[in-house]
Amino acid sequence: MASVLTESSAPATADELTPLVAAGLQAIPYRFGRFTYPVAPDLTALQAELDLHRNVLVRLKREYAVLTEYDAHADTMSVRSGPARTDAVTGKDTAMRTKVMSTSAFMVDWEAGQRWAILVLRPGDLPAGLNRQRYLQAAAEFEKDARPESLRLVFDAALQRWPDEPEAWAGRAAAELHAGDAMNAARDYATALRIDGSNTEARHDLAMALLYLGCTHKAQSQIDKIIVQALSSAERAVVENSRDRIAARSQNLVAQEPPACAEFSF
Repeated sequence: MASVLTESSAPATADELTPLVAAGLQAIPYRFGRFTYPVAPDLTALQAELDLHRNVLVRLKREYAVLTEYDAHADTMSVRSGPARTDAVTGKDTAMRTKVMSTSAFMVDWEAGQRWAILVLRPGDLPAGLNRQRYLQAAAEFEKDARPESLRLVFDAALQRWPDEPEAWAGRAAAELHAGDAMNAARDYATALRIDGSNTEARHDLAMALLYLGCTHKAQSQIDKIIVQALSSAERAVVENSRDRIAARSQNLVAQEPPACAEFSF
């Protein structure tokens, strides 16, 4: 993991990563501002990433290794593995051993590792084997620990590829909201809802962004469109709490809403 992080311009040492392993290997890159993408469990997907000179972290039997090269002529795979340790004098990791395997032997070992493979990417970079569902799921995981500016890059990249994807609009809205940009967050939530009006979470979050902007009547209109009977008890509690907050603000409203609120009349 330290090797692929460093190759993505996020230098890390094995000693730095050791305390983080308990949280899950796939989550470690988030701590370094990097995006983790699960590679499809087939050989062609690995080859596609290698063709872009991207190393792939794989699990072979009981160990993790960095897949660095596929030689189609020799039908071999090159992997780096072994215990990389930090040199006490230089502070740098010692080199892992490189092993050249036949592709068939690699596949046997990778099968034993349940064909687990991930890419470590800079936010905004897209994998060669881009899959919409896999990318959006990875982005949702990234959202838990990402900085707003990094999260926005991830969803900007998604929207360049899938401008009709409501989850990507809602994801970018969440990044903007975390960055304190409630107006653009509200606009992106609104776009998500124009594509898919059944997205309850986006509608709730739009209502709260509008409340923050002082668009109390528009917030009330959005929260009232949520059918709470279709929600789980936990989701219903969140919506009802937000509804109460909006109602309380409405009762104390003395000034007109800002002119910008008019664009959310839908």
